[in-house]
Amino acid sequence: MRWGWLSGTMLAAMALAGAAAAEPSSANLALAQRYARAIHMENILGSMMNNLMPLLIDRAAAARGTTVTAALEDAMARAAETSARRMAPRMLDVMTPVLLRASAKRN
Repeated sequence: MRWGWLSGTMLAAMALAGAAAAEPSSANLALAQRYARAIHMENILGSMMNNLMPLLIDRAAAARGTTVTAALEDAMARAAETSARRMAPRMLDVMTPVLLRASAKRN
């Protein structure tokens, strides 16, 4: 899972860094979209959520001075992973042009 986390982090960082560059060509956009599908980015995002949720749940519970049962934590983690996988196509539709602008800006 280390590579999935790293890929997602790099994509997010590049998206934030490249917001002001020129619009990508339609050919470059299509290529980037094929790449995102080929690496199964929705699975990477789902795995990231699956790996992060126990920590996020524990910290939220600790901040409120409460505890969370294992069953509830598991249900919350599954719900977050499912949501991430379902949101991934829309997120990638937005992120892909931004990533391409970031790439063009660096080159």
